[in-house]
Amino acid sequence: MKFTIVHLSLFFLLFLVYFLLFKALIFQKFEKKSKLRVFQEWIDCADRSFDFKENPQDFWNSTTKKIDYCGKHFESLKIRGFNNTDEQKFAILPKNRLIDSADIVLSLGVGKDIGAEKKLKQAYDKIPLQFYGADPMFMDNYKIYQEIGKYFPLAISSTDGFYDASVLVGENYTTIPVFHINFLHFIKNILNLKIIDHLWIDNEYSEYGLFPYFYKNGILDQEGITVCQLNMEVHNATLAQKSKFKEFVRNIIDDQKYAIVNNYFEGIHYRLFLVNLDSDYCLYKFFYIL
Repeated sequence: MKFTIVHLSLFFLLFLVYFLLFKALIFQKFEKKSKLRVFQEWIDCADRSFDFKENPQDFWNSTTKKIDYCGKHFESLKIRGFNNTDEQKFAILPKNRLIDSADIVLSLGVGKDIGAEKKLKQAYDKIPLQFYGADPMFMDNYKIYQEIGKYFPLAISSTDGFYDASVLVGENYTTIPVFHINFLHFIKNILNLKIIDHLWIDNEYSEYGLFPYFYKNGILDQEGITVCQLNMEVHNATLAQKSKFKEFVRNIIDDQKYAIVNNYFEGIHYRLFLVNLDSDYCLYKFFYIL
């Protein structure tokens, strides 16, 4: 059999394809090992740094420095900040597209401000985003949120019912009775979501009741619902609530499902940014890890 130029060209092309696939596989395995090492370094740092023997008030006061210290292990993740008028949301942009459908952004608490959402949409460029926003103050939020997504005039919490909530009226927060919808019911039966790429929670103290939803084998896990990135504002409140905050941080570290990779604390509220280290979908999409 004679080898012609065509045969040689095909042979060279096949060799090149196999070489590139082999190179990509080796690089991917190296990157996976590197990324997982970063995650383990954060877990080890958190285990060393956090003192759960502290009383809730001292733990509240000392936690921000420890989050910042251990969060340095994630500086390579290219975490980006997106500003609202008075705060900042954090996000890691996708590195790989798994499906053609839009990435999901869910905001619990709109607060008459969608500046961060607009900036995130701009950063995503041509990648589609589907925004959902829930806030009980209809007149202030419906019009602006309709510019980017679907708005729901609801307060979202851990329990259904009609009871008091802290809401933004004019320029000040006040307490009024509003109708609340259970968080699981909202995302499962109203939004029909299984994956939330970005969850932003700023729903004025209702976050304390939502803590257990994010534990490993907790409510979301039991329903097969995945949250990849979580921004959560934890409001300064009672000693009992600070005890819940301490328990939340302990469970996050012990579960090794999320890492608290960033935080902004101005002396009153914590603004936490957590990433999911447990979901294959999240790891591959945002970190290229299989």
